[in-house]
Amino acid sequence: MAANKLLIMNGFKEDCEQLIARFERADNIRFDTFCEIWKTMKFSLVFAGRPNLLELLEFCEEALHICKQFVLLPPRFKERIGGLYLLYGIYFKMPVDQFKIRLKLDDWKNILELHTEIKEGEHLDANYILCKLIASNAFHFCIFDSEYGMEKPYTVKNTQYFNSYSILPTLRNLSEKNQLLSKIDELSKAYEQKKEESKLINPLDTSLKLFNSNIAQEIINDIQEFEEQRRNKQKSITDFEKPCCSTSKEQSLKEHKKFHLKETLKRKIRALVDDIEDQNESKEKDEILESD
Repeated sequence: MAANKLLIMNGFKEDCEQLIARFERADNIRFDTFCEIWKTMKFSLVFAGRPNLLELLEFCEEALHICKQFVLLPPRFKERIGGLYLLYGIYFKMPVDQFKIRLKLDDWKNILELHTEIKEGEHLDANYILCKLIASNAFHFCIFDSEYGMEKPYTVKNTQYFNSYSILPTLRNLSEKNQLLSKIDELSKAYEQKKEESKLINPLDTSLKLFNSNIAQEIINDIQEFEEQRRNKQKSITDFEKPCCSTSKEQSLKEHKKFHLKETLKRKIRALVDDIEDQNESKEKDEILESD
């Protein structure tokens, strides 16, 4: 697990160090300066290229932890301001929104000391950035830097997260009516019609066969087929899980009925035994009275 996390975060800390080093060499500590360096390094692309959602989630969680260290640990004020800007940028640029910046009590005291120093120096940009994080509930106050327990592996399976780097929404939009692919399809049909008319004039012209007039419709069909496969896959997963739930409910109901029947039989047998014992006691009393 540790090796896998190391592979996922490979190079990220070094990129952060390079970004902050460039910021330290700047003439000021304005947020605009940091943004220019961020854009020059194309730093928002750190979220791209993740093969699946699970890796993206793990990357985002660990990225917040790494960026937090640049705010808490460095001794130089400007480096900490760069770390604050970096933490702000990573937090609000993440394509997922279920993670917070975990802070222990000592970390929070450190943040408050930094805030005091920022206010005394009248650094308005840094003051706004820190206040924005606080007002947005970006901090999660906890005991440990990492989360412990069995809750995370049992996250609800059907929870879906928005991935801003997915191209599926764009493809779906392109295939809608009056969008790019539909317009290309209309032009293709018009071209095909003109081509047929030209064939009547010159049927031996091979240049008329260089374009596939059905290309747009084929792309639309591929998108629709992919969407249908995705929906069927989700439906099959849901249908697979439902019988398990119903089976478990039926099983628990049967066990409850079985237990109830067993208890009823116990009570009846106990009542029968009590009646027999009472009859025996009464007979013994009668025999004693007769003997007397």
